[in-house]
Amino acid sequence: MQLQARLVHAEPGTRVVEVSAHQQGRRLASALGEAASAEAAEDRAIERLSQRLGAALASEPWPAPEALESAPRPKPATGNRAAAPAESSPAA
Repeated sequence: MQLQARLVHAEPGTRVVEVSAHQQGRRLASALGEAASAEAAEDRAIERLSQRLGAALASEPWPAPEALESAPRPKPATGNRAAAPAESSPAA
């Protein structure tokens, strides 16, 4: 099962996110969540969707938010790049 989230409405202080569950290209269900931030609205929508789908969604191995926060992240690119090795010209 795959989850798909999209921001459907934003105004100062309020975000609305729709989360839908798909399986084999078929949309199973969707739910809306509203909160002050997009992340919180997404969490609320996932919670509502979980209630609608019951055990089917709960049995999926989604990573816990804590695991995502502690996962190593790539370092941001810096302006100081190492010089690429010089290419040697073919011997003539």
